[in-house]
Amino acid sequence: MRVARASAAVGVVDGTIYVLGGFEHFCSISRKWGEVFDPMTKTWDDLPMPPSNKYNLNYPLIYESAVMDEKVFALNGAGRGIFYIPSEGIWMTGNSDTSRERRGWYVIENVMYCCVTGGRILWCDANELDWRKHEGMVWREVMGLKTLTDTLCDSRLVNYGGRMSEFADHWKSCKRKRVWHGLTNELDRLLPGHKLSNSGPNMLLFWDVFGPEKLEIWCAEISLRRCNERVEISGKIEWSEAVITFKPPPLHQHHCKILYSLSLNF
Repeated sequence: MRVARASAAVGVVDGTIYVLGGFEHFCSISRKWGEVFDPMTKTWDDLPMPPSNKYNLNYPLIYESAVMDEKVFALNGAGRGIFYIPSEGIWMTGNSDTSRERRGWYVIENVMYCCVTGGRILWCDANELDWRKHEGMVWREVMGLKTLTDTLCDSRLVNYGGRMSEFADHWKSCKRKRVWHGLTNELDRLLPGHKLSNSGPNMLLFWDVFGPEKLEIWCAEISLRRCNERVEISGKIEWSEAVITFKPPPLHQHHCKILYSLSLNF
């Protein structure tokens, strides 16, 4: 990329990679707020600059993003939703979500799902991303997954995202490793420890189980069904098993982060 970024929004539309936000000093590189990579020509180009007074770009760190209907959505540090439409080359404002506990956004068949603390999975209609409602996005819990709650609460599979920047200043001031460990432990407590993906219309849910001599990464495939006049979604666990085992477990406080999953048929 042309600009070093962290906690950026990334989306792929028609094979082209779009990167939005993800830097700390807005004024110095405002013209680099977004860029696009063409894998055919292997070149980067700048995206048009959104008007800062309308899109609240003084919060360029992105803590959630998603792609839907060939639009790249981003939720900035102020909880303000914005999205870019590549086919039209324009920016638009979307819905807001000021809670940073709803992490790991993932779209499955036009429904947005997320992970929250307490081992729960929430959902909302994905088209709420480009609505602009006073109350913000409306989330509901996926029903039928209570048997997983305790296991997910114990998971340490984490995605720090933009929250790491909030602790950077503390680290600079304390200069002590044991204090930094305390800060990362606080992040573990605040952020959900599981990750979402999909296999066709079914949800894939990943988490880790730490034992005295090994670390297992578990996966559950969950079928999803709308009910009660489509205002409720229930999940049914189709299968659940360990898919990766580390023995002995990895170092670094036994943290893992799943980046990507791909379903294969044999």
